[in-house]
Amino acid sequence: MWQYYILLGVAVVLFSIQFVFSKLYQKQRGNSFFVAMMSNVIVCVGMIPFYFILNGGKLEVTSFSLLMAFAFALCGILCNFAGLKVLAVANLSVYSMFLMLGGMLIPLIYGFFVGEKMTLLKAVAIVLVIAALALTLKKDEKAKEKSNYAIVGYILIFLMNGLVGVCTFAHQKSQFDTVSASGFLLLAAIVRLVVSLVMILINAIHNRNKKTEEQTTEITEEQTAEKTETQTEEKAVVDKNANVKSWLISIAVMLGYAAVNGTAQLLSTHTAAYVEAGVQSTIVTGGCIFLSAVLGLLFHEKITKKTIFSLLLALAGVVLIML
Repeated sequence: MWQYYILLGVAVVLFSIQFVFSKLYQKQRGNSFFVAMMSNVIVCVGMIPFYFILNGGKLEVTSFSLLMAFAFALCGILCNFAGLKVLAVANLSVYSMFLMLGGMLIPLIYGFFVGEKMTLLKAVAIVLVIAALALTLKKDEKAKEKSNYAIVGYILIFLMNGLVGVCTFAHQKSQFDTVSASGFLLLAAIVRLVVSLVMILINAIHNRNKKTEEQTTEITEEQTAEKTETQTEEKAVVDKNANVKSWLISIAVMLGYAAVNGTAQLLSTHTAAYVEAGVQSTIVTGGCIFLSAVLGLLFHEKITKKTIFSLLLALAGVVLIML
């Protein structure tokens, strides 16, 4: 039995490391809309073959599964976009806390509406989790105030990652004709890839039209600017080479994210048959919250007393929810 806990521990480490890949990508590329959509594309390209093999080399489709996969993909895309915004201003510990607790708490609340029982311990746990999140969002007068956009980002990653869990739960518990669990993940990854590519295309068309308008209004300024053709071409070549090299590094980072996430998903799926669901969820959520705080030290992130107290409240809530 102990070997399954070891595998689950490895999964927790890998799940935590994926946050590092996200942080690295954000630091390299920023947090623009295009950057977020490209991260979705890269991860999906890396994950689709994995899910395809996991599903026995076949693609399954039903109407309800396709609908839920679309909802799953949209929530994932929005969560990813908001996550990059949050990572630009937040520590890994705070980011992972909102992400992981949303993925645990929102499906739990959803379960109450579909017949699952509310217990006193779960009620106390929910209060502790909410207190931890509220304490994190509370502005400190001595610290730099968080922007409204960052707070919206926190709330979005909490809600969207939770709704991803709700979509999975609703799909697996549905009375409609559905595909297998691995087939659903494959379908959702394909939908996410297609939607992300469409969004990139729309964004490119919008930017091209905007650039054309700017060039039209600034034509007189361009005529007065005198730069030699040789200098311009040399600068363009240097910029292009640097940009290509930079993007290759970013692609490698996100493919690393896909490999780490895919392996962690495989290990957690394998151990689910041998470890109780409550115990597994506690280990994964609590472990990721703790390890992300430690891994944040790689980026010279400071752990304040308020952050530590928030993490302790969150971990206490995680344990109580699973009892």
